Amino acid sequence: MKWILLLAFCLPVHASVITYEMTGTFQELTAGSEKLPISILFAVDTQNGLINSIEADFKGETWLQAPEGDPAYIKDFGVEPDGGPGGPLMHWLSWNPVLYSFGSELSFIGLEWKVPYVGLSSNPFERLEESVTTINGVAYVDNQAYGPALRVRKVPEPAALSLLALGLAAIGMRRRLR
Repeated sequence: MKWILLLAFCLPVHASVITYEMTGTFQELTAGSEKLPISILFAVDTQNGLINSIEADFKGETWLQAPEGDPAYIKDFGVEPDGGPGGPLMHWLSWNPVLYSFGSELSFIGLEWKVPYVGLSSNPFERLEESVTTINGVAYVDNQAYGPALRVRKVPEPAALSLLALGLAAIGMRRRLR
C-alpha cells in the first residue's frame, strides 16, 4: 500500500482539460467610451487546443457557444522571438470563438497572446496563465467593435484536492482499524 501511495505522488499527472478564466474590460473603439467589465470562463483540451466549453458574462448577459456551431480552438502558430531576433522565445497563440446571447453575437477577431517557450516538451495550453501580454485584437458585439484588455488565470480544481484528501483519509482509517 505504501508503494502505491509513493508512486501516486512521484508519477507526473497532467490534466487533459484545464479550466481558465479571463477577466478584464472591453472598451468601445470610439473616443471617450467607458470600459465595460467582462469575464470569460473556458475549458481547453491540452492535447489539441479544443475549447470544450466557454461562457462569458458581459453587459449583464450570459454568452454561450452555439451547440451546433463549429468547435472553437486555441491555435499555436509556432515559436518565434518576441521583439525581433535575440528576444525571448514565445509561443504565439490565437483563438476565434463565437458566442451568442438572445440572438446577439459576440465574436473575436485577431485575438492573440503569447506564452513563454520553455523547451521542446513545452505545451502552451497547460500554461496559458503565464501569458506575458494582455490579449489584443478586436471583439465585436452586434457589429460594434470593442478593444479588449484581458488577463488569463487558471481556475483551481477543488475536486482533485478533495479526492486526494478523501483517499488519504481512507488510508488512515483503514490503518487505524487494523
